Amino acid sequence: MDLKDKIKVMQHFAEGGKVEYRCMPSTTWKETSNPIWDWALYTYRIRQSPIAAGHNLPNLTEDQVECDKGWRLLEEHEIKPSISTRRNELPPNVLQMWLPEDERWDLEFWPGGNDRSCTYRTLLYPADLAKYDIQPPKTKQPLTAADFPPGTVIRWKTQDKRSWTSIVAVTPHEIRLGNGNTISYSASLSIHSILDENNLEYSTDQGKTWLPCYKEV
Repeated sequence: MDLKDKIKVMQHFAEGGKVEYRCMPSTTWKETSNPIWDWALYTYRIRQSPIAAGHNLPNLTEDQVECDKGWRLLEEHEIKPSISTRRNELPPNVLQMWLPEDERWDLEFWPGGNDRSCTYRTLLYPADLAKYDIQPPKTKQPLTAADFPPGTVIRWKTQDKRSWTSIVAVTPHEIRLGNGNTISYSASLSIHSILDENNLEYSTDQGKTWLPCYKEV
């Protein structure tokens, strides 16, 4: 190592950077916060920071991400497909985008985290960041045979509360009842018409409690 390399390491430390040393001829490097700069017995270098985990296109190191200050890179699944899938009520500066041309973090970045061509860091734990995700609206789907255990009964909510009938069989398209009737999930009678307007409900405890005949997915 020539004089210029030694000056570079010491200047890096003087500016607040981290350095490592090894006692020659050992090959094991150790970090030090108080180097004695004995170049006769030791070799020094700028700390070799590992590549940070996460969605890391520019291969940023943990030092660049500032993991020691609580920052972490967003994981692949945390990069959202559109700007409408994460609320903008995040606290200021807890989600930042890397600017590769400037080699710095954008402190003015609007918190979206929705572009897979970019790299983001956050101060939030995964569970805390997920609280700001906007969940897609749920849709109502008809129940299947697996949702109706043996002994299930069904009724129209708008009819006599004491009038119900047993379910004989369930297919993806219809519910067959013990009284010989069939409730169809056909194109001519939409799911919304059956489930919402007519208010079908079922019970698995002989009428003690009733549940709607749909599930939200």
